[in-house]
Amino acid sequence: MKVFSNYGIRPENVRSYNSGVLKVQKAGYRPAYLEIASMIASGERFEQARQFDYPNEVDIDKQVNHVDMSDKDKFEMIDEARNIRLELARKIESERLAKVEADREATRKKIIEEYEKSKAGETSEAPTNPAE
Repeated sequence: MKVFSNYGIRPENVRSYNSGVLKVQKAGYRPAYLEIASMIASGERFEQARQFDYPNEVDIDKQVNHVDMSDKDKFEMIDEARNIRLELARKIESERLAKVEADREATRKKIIEEYEKSKAGETSEAPTNPAE
């Protein structure tokens, strides 16, 4: 069995030599080490600003009155996400049921009013015939 391919049709590889002229614009390029140094310096400035705002605190991160659930034993983020979704679903379902109940009550009142009107119409005099 013979396999045909176009590998032999490739153009000849011609070597190109650097002419010494830069064809890449280097304006605006900052090496990675400068970017990393800049981020480290900004983090240090941020910590200094927080020390200025909270001078009496040694550990600023503990000042926030937020209970971190991940500190508990056997904490799973997926369980917390599931709990949030269930709570939202319960809220939506209770709102839906309240709306359905309100619609049922409105329909019930409408039926009672129509029944009362028809009852009142039966006890009154018979309507006169306009053709007479």
